[in-house]
Amino acid sequence: MYRQPVGILMKQITDKIKVSADASLKSRGLTLSQGRMLKFVSGHPDGVTQKAIENHFQVSHHLTPSCILHRAQQHHAGEAAYQ
Repeated sequence: MYRQPVGILMKQITDKIKVSADASLKSRGLTLSQGRMLKFVSGHPDGVTQKAIENHFQVSHHLTPSCILHRAQQHHAGEAAYQ
């Protein structure tokens, strides 16, 4: 019997979870990354710095958090224009 390394199995599981979550959030116009980031930001009612977001999500490029949130904002602004 062929046994796959655990790392490959974990990657396959993670990919399937992401696809499923993205499909569930699509009706709200969000991706899994956007949903996770919005949940983190909403958990800090007094505000949160971009650096804190970068640290929490372990991203090093300073534009990543703002790009993710900006895309979510653009999508919802576009929806509001059609309503």
